Amino acid sequence: MTDVVDFHIVVAPHASGPNADQRQVQWHFTTNDARTKLRHLYPKR
Repeated sequence: MTDVVDFHIVVAPHASGPNADQRQVQWHFTTNDARTKLRHLYPKR
């Protein structure tokens, strides 16, 4: 049990920054780009 507590003591300061920022996902391409690149997965309209 002490290993888990020690782990949380070490990790908590590193996790608090990114969690407090509430960072958003940065998508690398738009829906239209996805349709172009992955056209075999999307049905034709």
